[in-house]
Amino acid sequence: MSELHRGSCLCGAVSFQVEGPLGKSDACHCVQCRKQSGHYWASTDVPRQSLKID
Repeated sequence: MSELHRGSCLCGAVSFQVEGPLGKSDACHCVQCRKQSGHYWASTDVPRQSLKID
């Protein structure tokens, strides 16, 4: 059985799922990342074919 990770924006208009393992996490708190996200930025890398955005 494969790992399945899901998430969405707060209102639920956009959702995503990733099938398979997640990569190592990255975090940044530089001015540019804080302006874009409103706080520090956290992310991970996944293969494009594993990502589905609705």
